[in-house]
Amino acid sequence: MSKNQYNFLKRKYINDQKWNECVERNSDLPYALTWYLDCVADNWSALVLRDYEAVFPIVWKKKLGIQIVYTPFFCQQLGLFTDSNHPSFESTCIKFLQRKFLFCDLNLHYNSVAESSKFLKLRYNYILPLNQPYEKIAENYSKNTLRNLAKCKLHHIYLEHYSDVKKFSYFYEKYNGQNIRGYNSEHTRKLERLIEECIKRTKGEIVAVYTIPQNPPVALLFYIKHQNRIINLAPVTLREARETGGMFFIIDSLIRRYAETNTILDFEGSSIESIARFYKGFGAKQQNFWTYRHTILDTFLMPFYKNH
Repeated sequence: MSKNQYNFLKRKYINDQKWNECVERNSDLPYALTWYLDCVADNWSALVLRDYEAVFPIVWKKKLGIQIVYTPFFCQQLGLFTDSNHPSFESTCIKFLQRKFLFCDLNLHYNSVAESSKFLKLRYNYILPLNQPYEKIAENYSKNTLRNLAKCKLHHIYLEHYSDVKKFSYFYEKYNGQNIRGYNSEHTRKLERLIEECIKRTKGEIVAVYTIPQNPPVALLFYIKHQNRIINLAPVTLREARETGGMFFIIDSLIRRYAETNTILDFEGSSIESIARFYKGFGAKQQNFWTYRHTILDTFLMPFYKNH
């Protein structure tokens, strides 16, 4: 593929309509939509094939004066968005990253055609199709999941829509952020922007569960509804209320609500065994994606790798 067939574009030169049409046409994931990236990324540019036949977003920031490519929080899978006519363009994009950036840590989505290499690491997501009746889906719940749902009944848990975005973001930072490497208050502000934008576009909702009216919620979830996917984007369980099984109740409520529809519940991970076990407890199945990573040392050794 000759170089003049694609362009490296700064954000301000990207045609939002053509870009988003390409992403929507070729993926059920929202992460690469322009408005989504504008919410979560420090900066982003892109490789665009001809007249938006394929697009490859590149999220970057400066660290110690060096531009590095990274995967932002709340943006699990990026990579190449194209139809089946241009799968080889992904390799072109990866080679571009190797030439232009000294450091890159980028997640490639589940439809990636990435080949095995020393620069790729397999990652795990979990999904649950909801195209069957609720009773049929619940047959695959684990004993632990059923036990926690029974616990919810004892605590008389109930679910409501939650509208306080700033308070939700505060809960997320307090109960989740301190356990996430690299997370800080700037990411909380980005989360707020993302939630507000999703709600404005009717693509997201915050729900919360309570045991006693007027008391703080025991668990909350911000989820995104995009095309046929419900994405479990930002779950929060308050530590003092873990014994109520609140998050089990929220997930079960979503399954009840969307059962017998052409919807996939996307749990968004995880490689952490305890979290993966929670997702698998609802009958979720593993869906792989990849992380592409190279460092400053790798960029200097690229010619060596190619010759061996």
